Amino acid sequence: KNSYGGYSAIKLLPITEVHFNREIGAHNGATSKTYIYTVLLISFFILAIACFNFINLNVARAFTRTKEVGVRKYLGATRKQIFMQIWGESLIICLIAVLIGVCAATFLFPEFNKLFGSHLSISFFYKPSTLIMIIASTLTISLFAGGYPAIAISRISVSGILKGNATLKKPGAFRNSLIVLQFTSACVLMAATVIAYHQFEYIRTLPLGYNKQSIISFPVTGNDGRKVLNQFRNELASQSSILSISGSDINLGLGIDGNTSKSTSAFLIKGKNIYTNWITVDYDFLKTLNIKPLRGRDFSREFPSDLERNLVVTESMAKQFGEADPIGLTFSPDSAAPPYTIVGIVPDFHLYSLHEKSEPIAMNMSADHSIRYLFIKTTGNNPLPVMKQIENTFKKILPGKEFKGSFLDENTDRWYRKEQRLSLLLGISAIIAIILSCLGLFALALLMIQQRIKEIGVRKVLGASVIHITNLLAKDFLKLVLLSLVLSTPLTWWAMSQWLRDFPYHINICWLTFALVGFAAILISIVTISFHTIKAAIANPIKSLRTE
Repeated sequence: KNSYGGYSAIKLLPITEVHFNREIGAHNGATSKTYIYTVLLISFFILAIACFNFINLNVARAFTRTKEVGVRKYLGATRKQIFMQIWGESLIICLIAVLIGVCAATFLFPEFNKLFGSHLSISFFYKPSTLIMIIASTLTISLFAGGYPAIAISRISVSGILKGNATLKKPGAFRNSLIVLQFTSACVLMAATVIAYHQFEYIRTLPLGYNKQSIISFPVTGNDGRKVLNQFRNELASQSSILSISGSDINLGLGIDGNTSKSTSAFLIKGKNIYTNWITVDYDFLKTLNIKPLRGRDFSREFPSDLERNLVVTESMAKQFGEADPIGLTFSPDSAAPPYTIVGIVPDFHLYSLHEKSEPIAMNMSADHSIRYLFIKTTGNNPLPVMKQIENTFKKILPGKEFKGSFLDENTDRWYRKEQRLSLLLGISAIIAIILSCLGLFALALLMIQQRIKEIGVRKVLGASVIHITNLLAKDFLKLVLLSLVLSTPLTWWAMSQWLRDFPYHINICWLTFALVGFAAILISIVTISFHTIKAAIANPIKSLRTE
């Protein structure tokens, strides 16, 4: 019964929303907008980290050219000319990067299309919207990367520049903010990768209420399913590797054919609202899936009435009637049709993916409904030869038809292809983010140490140890990494908690995830900057001070 007071209703939905509506498209490959926004957000994070790197290194590199800029200003160069020079250099670098990126993307299109089921090609870059986005991004990034250093340097007096007073010994808030944002993005992606992977593994391995191992399923759509089912039973009856054969009108999981369906009804019985999914099955369905009745019995050839209006229902379906013992209960969802009789009750099981909660199920063997999928339980020994044997039998019974057999555990894994893709995408993105962050930190540490090389020499002459100098050089960077961890932890917790709300069955986010990510981030940053810091700490101070 819905909010309008009716038991059935027709709702209109904009055609632009059909592909993204999980309520009507959960079984036909609908894509959640959350998934799309997540992919876009990941792309933004990666691009942001690369941009922060570029801007930061341009700022640091600009300060190594202060004397050049000072001489140019002394000879009459204006701020506009200095700005155009540095921005022009950044623009050229960005244009080269765009060309390399387009070539790399074209090369990776086949793998991308395979992973996401898309059909992108080189023509994608010819679209006006794509060209406008690329041009706007290139101009914006080059403007920030080249414009800020030019403005910063142009503000320093000529005498200050030529005396060498313009250095990075006391870094500004802007540069520190970029480092913090860069590592915050990397830490968010690292933690999100771990959480998404654990969620994917959790729903993939959570019991569905039936055995899915060593069961082969395949469609027989467009044929007399019951006749084909009986032919398979006759053909494979003598095979010791075949334990049981059954069928239903829907597949379990998502088979190679990619089809799935759902039949649901709601009706009123003795003042009680009854809601259930309906599936048509054949003999040995419960036996094949290793589902044992809690009360009553399974369908049996000893009871001809099972082929008419008898039902085996799940616990949640039976509880809706409010009867102490629903076995033998008769009811009629349609007053114009004969009543159904409940002959067995089985535990609840998941007919569909764990994106939805387990729902009531009513199983019948009515001859009015066809069998569209067969299920063959095997011993599990030599699965490939058994699959080949079943395929040969299929071609014998249905010549000219394509065999689309697959194992049930593969079918159920296909339910979670989006989560698997997201986990893989996050993992790749996290690796790229870490590499970019480390490259930026590595280069920035080198530039900073070069600015302080004489300070290091003086400290060594005055007796400073290698450990003391290393700690001195590393602590400023580690403070920024720790700040990144403080910012990324609540952000990731909130974002992933929102994402997990889409799953009725989900993991609890553990603090240990953030502890491990924090440890990894600190360790990576220490390893990244230790090469330069230790090298500077053990260097001979005479070489750095002999020009004084």
